[in-house]
Amino acid sequence: MGRSDGPKLEGQLPKAIVFDLDFTLWDCWCDTHVTPPLKRRGQDINKVYDKHGEPLSFYRDVPDILHKLHHSGVHVAAASRTHAPKVARQILSELLVPGSHRDDTKDPLKAKDGEKVVPAIRLFDSMEIYPGSKMEHFRQLNTKTGIPFEDMLFFDGEFTNSPFYLLSLLLTPRAVRPQTSLATGNSSHPFKVQLTLEYTRQLPAHKNNPPDCARPDP
Repeated sequence: MGRSDGPKLEGQLPKAIVFDLDFTLWDCWCDTHVTPPLKRRGQDINKVYDKHGEPLSFYRDVPDILHKLHHSGVHVAAASRTHAPKVARQILSELLVPGSHRDDTKDPLKAKDGEKVVPAIRLFDSMEIYPGSKMEHFRQLNTKTGIPFEDMLFFDGEFTNSPFYLLSLLLTPRAVRPQTSLATGNSSHPFKVQLTLEYTRQLPAHKNNPPDCARPDP
């Protein structure tokens, strides 16, 4: 199957970039703030609605980040301990983002204005979405992909979720600005990555006292 050209990131990149979901890619806990089923209205870009009509979207810069990583050949993975894995997968399946899959050379999906779009879930190469331990998520990613831990970069909104053997970035409104540059020069993590991510809202008060679904790993 042919491969289409798309925007690529420059520089030495990790082999895998792994994202948590809740309060990392979107602004909610999908097992407590969202009532399924989730539906997209027509070909809306980056927006779905739950049973009560409440909208849900990626943070503003997430679609562009995912698209560029995908076309740069980075293994993009999701690792979430949510207690609603089916809801999380449905959100990823329903959210359309601008761009295309790298193998889409014919008849790409298009929005109302003719812009190419792709279901966000197609930009992920691996998904470990189930309750338990982040350690187990990454053991599974390592086993299934063969990618060493030192070649993975992990983004999360919870400090307690960061496995000790990974280079991790804790995402908070104060730490993450509209343009965040990550650069490491040690032998374990010799890559440089530049991504953008903006938190459009302040984290809710319960982030300081997270619910059971965000309990620390044992």
